[in-house]
Amino acid sequence: MQVRKGYAVPMVECCCALAEGSAGPVVGTLRVQVVDASRTDVTSPVLASWVRPRIEMSASAELTCSLEVPEPSEDAEYAVQAHLDRAGTGETSVGDYRTMEHFPVSRAMLHGECPVEVRLRLVSS
Repeated sequence: MQVRKGYAVPMVECCCALAEGSAGPVVGTLRVQVVDASRTDVTSPVLASWVRPRIEMSASAELTCSLEVPEPSEDAEYAVQAHLDRAGTGETSVGDYRTMEHFPVSRAMLHGECPVEVRLRLVSS
């Protein structure tokens, strides 16, 4: 947690890399988001976002970012999703890399005790 104006601010630290066996290096715009995944029947609202254009990624080199998030309620479930957008359109296309599984954020992760390890996989269809 980061301290600002006398109170602690929840932070999510993410370590992103391409999945093992991915071709690389790959260049694109990396978007990392923390979403509220509490409800599965609606699109998850984005709570925090981190964007960097023209990032080079590979399976062997992790890229780390930190995102400030609101204090969660007791029943909130936060998760991280990421997209390496090779064309820079903001839309997922064949040849991009993105998270394909759920990367939950635990209470310990909100307090800086450990990062969320995120692996991006090739979008093939």
